[in-house]
Amino acid sequence: MSLGLFRVSVFLFFGFFLCFGYGGIVEGAEGAEGGKLRVVVMMGGDEMVGHADFRTAGYLREPKLVLPRKETLEAHKGNLAQINGAYLYWQMMGAYQGEKAVELKRLEAERAAFKRKFKAEVVAELKRTGGHFRGRKYKRYRGFWLYNLCDQEAEVKGITPKIRAILDSPENPFGLEKAYETVLADQKWRAGRYEVVSKLLFGDKDVDVAAYAKAVAEEGAKVEGVKGVKGRRDVYSGLAGRFMGARVSEGVYVAAVGNVEGEKLDDRSRVAQGKLGPTFGHSAHTFGLEYPLGLVLEERVSGPVLIIKCAWGRGDFAEQWGVGGDGGWALAASLKRVRSILGDLGKYHPGYDEKVGYEVAGALWFHGVSDSLNVGYGKVLEGVFGELGKESWMSGVPVLLCGAGDFLFEGHSMVHEGNKAMRKAAREGKEVHFMETYRYYPSELKVADGLLRKRRWKSDVASGLVRGSMMSRRGYAPAYGGNVPYYMLTGSEVGRKLLAVGRFGELRTP
Repeated sequence: MSLGLFRVSVFLFFGFFLCFGYGGIVEGAEGAEGGKLRVVVMMGGDEMVGHADFRTAGYLREPKLVLPRKETLEAHKGNLAQINGAYLYWQMMGAYQGEKAVELKRLEAERAAFKRKFKAEVVAELKRTGGHFRGRKYKRYRGFWLYNLCDQEAEVKGITPKIRAILDSPENPFGLEKAYETVLADQKWRAGRYEVVSKLLFGDKDVDVAAYAKAVAEEGAKVEGVKGVKGRRDVYSGLAGRFMGARVSEGVYVAAVGNVEGEKLDDRSRVAQGKLGPTFGHSAHTFGLEYPLGLVLEERVSGPVLIIKCAWGRGDFAEQWGVGGDGGWALAASLKRVRSILGDLGKYHPGYDEKVGYEVAGALWFHGVSDSLNVGYGKVLEGVFGELGKESWMSGVPVLLCGAGDFLFEGHSMVHEGNKAMRKAAREGKEVHFMETYRYYPSELKVADGLLRKRRWKSDVASGLVRGSMMSRRGYAPAYGGNVPYYMLTGSEVGRKLLAVGRFGELRTP
């Protein structure tokens, strides 16, 4: 594929999702007309689908969790053999960027391989002896005891001590102390933005998360399976407005396809459309980036806006988005849906005036939370760009790429294969931008969750904050944890960046 095609393709598909490090808001773009319908195209994976649940929104206004210094820095000492037993120590290891990075990766791989081999030997011995190993009788051939035994054996073998020697060395530029200070600094940085985001989401209304959660449980039991999809969205949207101050937009509409709450389109997809509200996520009471993004656009854009969201959940990246062979069904479905919507815009936004027309103002890509080790990410992405470059609606559209963010530190992003591919695309594309998202997630909650689960710290207050901010035990990944602060911060900043680089015409003063 030629570099020119690569640039044009990347330019559209990802033009939607960057928010840092670029010029100011563009006022009065040349040739723009305020009455045009501005269209934003969003594509991606489970993180784009959206799992933000208002039951996690309280952390935006609650007193923030304070990580205890001593317990956090010494958590790993409780079991030195299990280096992943203390969350911050484990994360610090993954973010290592020092001179011995290659050696560290080699040792990590050696340790993993040794543990797999040893585990297989243990299980084989248990089966041969009827559950006996090294003089002990075990009823189960799996469980934490086996996991811990493998860690201990790697310690005795001398592999884990070599890893700790690198991590604990004074020459490590990002040691445990630095990691702890970074978490605190990022927490302070986010706190300065919570007030703005809280205003955007709640307005001046007092929120009652407990009452909302109770109402969702009670009303949800009544409407699920009784009313249609739109009816369920209307119910949950009303509850979000009543208890949380969430509003439904009058000027921004959404047309969604994929693993979203909606009417069945085919065996893989559902579709939904209507006024922008907090109900276009994986379920009728969740949302994704489209909601905070749309709220930001509503404040500034002088005219109607339509967000086209194409998002499918967990699956093989190449199978969903790859070009050639048997792959690419999600890409094909996305392009087909976008063409269909653009061909009948009046059906999806009542403010569309055919005489005035429309303009695709920007595009966004958000996919990669499960692709940290996917060395083929870049090749698949390049193929996606090629297909998008064939679409007439892509021409000249700015692109925003959103990096995966289910980790704590910049060092993780630098070695994340998906993020590496997106950064490369941003460097080579003319109007392509890359945005980090890891800093938006409340990392102090991640660290606290690890400390609490491993019993390295006991705090009822911290336990309550962690439970209230993660809707599932998959909460380590913001895409799956339903964390409203993460989605609101990311989506609102994306909206501001999109206004700066997109084609929205003359903007209103906020």
